[in-house]
Amino acid sequence: MIALTSAGVPIRGVLDKRQANQRWAATRPVRNAGAKLYVAEPQGKLNKLHHKLMVIDRQVVIAGSFNYTGPATRLNDENIIILGDTETKKKSSITAQKKLAKYALDEIDRIVRVYGKEI
Repeated sequence: MIALTSAGVPIRGVLDKRQANQRWAATRPVRNAGAKLYVAEPQGKLNKLHHKLMVIDRQVVIAGSFNYTGPATRLNDENIIILGDTETKKKSSITAQKKLAKYALDEIDRIVRVYGKEI
């Protein structure tokens, strides 16, 4: 993410407040590279942001239990699902992928709007 942000690719993310403030978290380096980051402020019934949702190029959706941390990579039993293919040329596939990505982006926008505090 740091390399992409440094290359001018816009990166935006919402992080769980408790996780984002951990010493091991990459929050500061990613933010300092230019990513627009938010923490989810607990409100009402929301206690913890537990989404693992990513949208790439408004076409590919990545979701699952995978936490983007070292322990998730080395120690945990996680799942990750990638929906979409940026190399497809089939118009109906591209349309379907973009529609799915829009739903995911709408959810990310909702989280930013309702719970997000820019950091």
